[in-house]
Amino acid sequence: MSSSPLGPLSSLSLTHVVYDSSSHVSLALALVTLSPILLMACYASLSVYTRELLIINMWAGQLANEGFNWVLKQIFREERPETSRGDGYGFPSSHSQYMGYFSAFLVVHFLTRHRFPNHPSWAQIVHRAILCSGLLAWAGIVCYSRYALATLIR
Repeated sequence: MSSSPLGPLSSLSLTHVVYDSSSHVSLALALVTLSPILLMACYASLSVYTRELLIINMWAGQLANEGFNWVLKQIFREERPETSRGDGYGFPSSHSQYMGYFSAFLVVHFLTRHRFPNHPSWAQIVHRAILCSGLLAWAGIVCYSRYALATLIR
C-alpha cells in the first residue's frame, strides 16, 4: 500500500482495485467497478436455472464482447499506469465495455421487445424510461469509476 495526497491507498485483495481508503466515495466507486464480475455470475445462474434463449444469447454476446475487447487491446496496446498492479493492456477498459454491452442489449430489448403484462400504455412508457435510465446510469457510473480510480493512482 502506498500513500497519496488523498490518503493511504488500499487494494480489494483478489481484484486489484486500488482506491483511497480515506474516502467513502472512492470505496463506492471501487465496489461499483466490480459489478461486471457479479453480472457474469448472474448470467451463468440465470442461464442454467431458466434456460431462456434471451439470457443465453445475451451471455454469449457478452463473451463475444470480451473477445472483441481483447482484440482491441492488442490493436491499441495502451499500457496501464506505472503504479497499476494489473497485467495486460489498460485500454479499452474491460469493465466499461462490459457495462456498455450489458446496458445497450437491455435498453434495446426493453424498447423493442419487452412488454409489461397488465400495464396500460402510459405505465409501459414509465417503466421503460426508469429501467433504461437506470441501466445507462449504472454503465456511466462504472465508466466514471474506471476513470476516477485510474486517475487516483497516477
